[in-house]
Amino acid sequence: MKVETFGNETLTRFHDLLIWAAHLSPARENMKLNQQYSFTVLFEPAEEGGYVVTCPALPGLVTEGDTLEQARSMAQDAIRGYLESLLEDGLPIPSDKEIAQPVKEQIHVALKTA
Repeated sequence: MKVETFGNETLTRFHDLLIWAAHLSPARENMKLNQQYSFTVLFEPAEEGGYVVTCPALPGLVTEGDTLEQARSMAQDAIRGYLESLLEDGLPIPSDKEIAQPVKEQIHVALKTA
């Protein structure tokens, strides 16, 4: 896992940099905690260990953690940053997408060779 250091912050991925930058935003300091949101997230074991986390209701949101506990914490931070970004841009916060049971299957694809 690639690690970058900015000041006293250690960042493991590009999205962590975005979350870190959001923490520096002056608008963030003026926001008050007055609304709670809940989103379904998916934890997928990563090849290199840990977990990759996605949120179907928030396209493009991907984070990770070395442990399930860390992955949960990273997901909360990533969702918070995502929602704050939407609010700052005047965009609505989407509703959660219910996922009853994910379907897992293999898809076979054939390619023509030269």
